[in-house]
Amino acid sequence: MAIQNLDSNQIYELSVSGSSIATNRTSVPFIANVRNDKEGFIYAPSTEQGYNIPALKNVLDVNITELIPIDETGANDLVPRPIYDDALEALATANNTISIQTNIISTQQQTISTLETEVESLKSEVDNQSLLRVVSEANSDNLRQQIALMSENIQNSLQRASIEGIQRASAEAKESGVKSENEALKQKVISLQTQIDLLNATSQGKDAQIAAGALSSKELTARVLQKSKPENTDLYLDSIAYNYGSDKEKGPEPNAGKWFNGPDIELYNPTAETQKISFSVATVQGGWLKAPASLTLAPNETKKVSVVAIKNKIVPLRPFRRSGQGARTYRGTLDIKTNTTTLSLSVSMYKHKKR
Repeated sequence: MAIQNLDSNQIYELSVSGSSIATNRTSVPFIANVRNDKEGFIYAPSTEQGYNIPALKNVLDVNITELIPIDETGANDLVPRPIYDDALEALATANNTISIQTNIISTQQQTISTLETEVESLKSEVDNQSLLRVVSEANSDNLRQQIALMSENIQNSLQRASIEGIQRASAEAKESGVKSENEALKQKVISLQTQIDLLNATSQGKDAQIAAGALSSKELTARVLQKSKPENTDLYLDSIAYNYGSDKEKGPEPNAGKWFNGPDIELYNPTAETQKISFSVATVQGGWLKAPASLTLAPNETKKVSVVAIKNKIVPLRPFRRSGQGARTYRGTLDIKTNTTTLSLSVSMYKHKKR
């Protein structure tokens, strides 16, 4: 047994203690073989003797370690170094591939989210246009019913007036005022007929505008004259960016863009009253669109107005989002207002790099 942390006095006391650690012997002292101040061996020369283990533990206040360790059964699970290095490198490659694929999936999910948002926006625009169309058709039907009722009333009035005129002419043929009354009646008939013609012309003009794709309300219709891409918004501008990336070397931007839908708009007043018209583009992203000036429309009058793309507003607009996409659409509405109603034309500007 190894002995640690014993000083010389402790070793001496153990060598002459005469304890009962070793039994079945007489007058055999312990012998200490001390190599230094911290370790050595203590033994007693005896041939057949046993040890009193509890007594030995009480005497020796030291740490005891086995000189010969217990044999471990079984073999260690070892892998050759080349195989271990190859496996480690394959694991690192797999982890790197997983990280790359995770980033790609995250980017695709962001793209999907953006497209879903745009689809929902387009669905909302389609619903709004459908609602406006239904309201316009309802207004047209109501106007037709009113015209039909007014025509019937006028016809009845004409018949009654004719009958009254005939009766009056027959009863007062000899009176001096017959001619003047007949003339007044004729003028009244002419005036009523003029009103009927005006109402019919107004109804036909409004129906023609709606059939041509115009938005309409009770007081106004608005139609975009040029529409080469009807699947896009009512007013649609395509703008190429020359001031990003490698396009910087291709020269300055030549113009604000190309109109595919617009910029000319035809306005029509289907009512018998003069309408005051104003315009607003407050909702257009980037403020790149200039609205027409306010105007007035006489009854049954048609006028053409135009919106303007502002070049110095369009040039600084980025053609891509922060996620790195190569194009971006700037949206909004052109609001056309009368005293009581508002028509809204959808507006978009597609900003992209040169293909």
